[in-house]
Amino acid sequence: MMPVLDFGTAALVFGAFGLVLAHLAREITQWPRRLCVAIFSSTMACSAVEMLVSAALRYQVPIPVYRVLLVVQTLATPLPPLLVVAYILYCCGEDYRKSALLRALCVLSGLMALSVSVLDLISEIGPAPDYELQIGMLP
Repeated sequence: MMPVLDFGTAALVFGAFGLVLAHLAREITQWPRRLCVAIFSSTMACSAVEMLVSAALRYQVPIPVYRVLLVVQTLATPLPPLLVVAYILYCCGEDYRKSALLRALCVLSGLMALSVSVLDLISEIGPAPDYELQIGMLP
C-alpha cells in the first residue's frame, strides 16, 4: 500500500518548488531573494532532519544516535518560522536586522531549543526502551 504524503515529504516538495521559483524570479529587484532562499532551504533541512528522525525510530537505531538526531531536530525546528517572521517584517517596511521583535523571538527560540536539547541529552525527554517518546517518567 502506498503511504500518504506526510509532512516531511510535503515540506521537501515545498522547499524545492520555492528554490526553483527563487531561481526563476531572480530578476525582480524589490524581492528579498536571499531571505526567501534561506526560508526554503531551512524548510528543506528541517524536513530532512524530521525524516531522518522518523527513519531512525522506524529502524530502531541505537539510542545515543537517536538522541543526537533529536537534538539536531530541536535546533533546526525554530529556523523556518523565524525566517518567515523576518520576511513579514521586511514586507511591512521594517528593517528586520534591527527589529526588537525579531531579536526577542530569536532569544526565546534559542532558550527553548537549548533547554530542550539539554533535556534530550540528560534523558528527561527521549525514547524509552521501546522507542516511544517519554518525558521524565511519563510516556
